[in-house]
Amino acid sequence: MQAGIAAEYPGQAMMVPLAALICPNGQYVSSIAGVGLRTSDGVHFQSLAGELFVQDELPSIFSWLRQPAVAAPPVPTSVPPAPVIQPS
Repeated sequence: MQAGIAAEYPGQAMMVPLAALICPNGQYVSSIAGVGLRTSDGVHFQSLAGELFVQDELPSIFSWLRQPAVAAPPVPTSVPPAPVIQPS
């Protein structure tokens, strides 16, 4: 999900900055605070990487979930008629 899409649904969607967590300052790292992030292929996450994610991001996610719900934008109940095109 892109940030713009999440912004279209305030109170219903949020962005989790996973890239900032696993690539601090936009730089590839294999471990953070002694916790290995990636498997030997350098791409997939090790199971302990989830622990780092939980420590850093879960509190803000829970805080967001506790916020009062925002009403969803109304869904149109009918489709406007198609314009009539006159032959020329």
